[in-house]
Amino acid sequence: MGSLARNFDFNKIYASFLSEEIGLMSANAGPSPIILCCLLVVSLSAVAQQSQPQPKKIFTPEQQEYQQELKEFFAKRESLQAEAKRPFDAEMLRENAGACHKAEGTYAFDECDCQDAKSTYDFNVCYGKETSITSQNLKDYEEAISKLLALKYPDFPGLPAINAPGPVGSDLTAEQNVSEFDKVKQAWHSYMDAACTAALHRYGGGTGSPSFEMECRLRLMRDHMRELNFIYSLMLHK
Repeated sequence: MGSLARNFDFNKIYASFLSEEIGLMSANAGPSPIILCCLLVVSLSAVAQQSQPQPKKIFTPEQQEYQQELKEFFAKRESLQAEAKRPFDAEMLRENAGACHKAEGTYAFDECDCQDAKSTYDFNVCYGKETSITSQNLKDYEEAISKLLALKYPDFPGLPAINAPGPVGSDLTAEQNVSEFDKVKQAWHSYMDAACTAALHRYGGGTGSPSFEMECRLRLMRDHMRELNFIYSLMLHK
């Protein structure tokens, strides 16, 4: 009880002391050396408390495993993004090397690929080779996209997988994303077959029909690679 009384008296004395010092500070239009000293002591005490080392956070085995899974996930995604980039860049370079130029004053394009062909036979052979290369690049690009869609983001340990619906619906699972892409791929290839068959028929069964059909496939495949690059850009470039 005596200790409490002494502490209480000390607090009253200290408060009275500060009150007098503040009054002097106001009267003299400036802080007294004693007040400055008190403020310095308080500041140094606060700095000392802040500079004390914080205890190192210890992760549970489950959290450590989750960190490793995250590391592997991002490394795999980066690898697959590079895998997708190779055929896309290669095909865009091939197209640019063809030096397509729109004929002045028209909506028609000059011949781009197979510019050195001199006969119908040359065009058929050349477009056959060019279409084969582009078809393989598109296939490699589609496979890389499918692998990226199949990647599963690791679940945080101790928490159930969250798939809360957004404003326009729920997010798809990895399996659903792959299934959706397969449908897109199948539908587009069916469209290309139908469209380029129509191109074949524009020549009425003449000798120019095969090369025109192959040129149709060549252009549509390149356009489709750009479409896929746009549709899946967040996954391919982030």
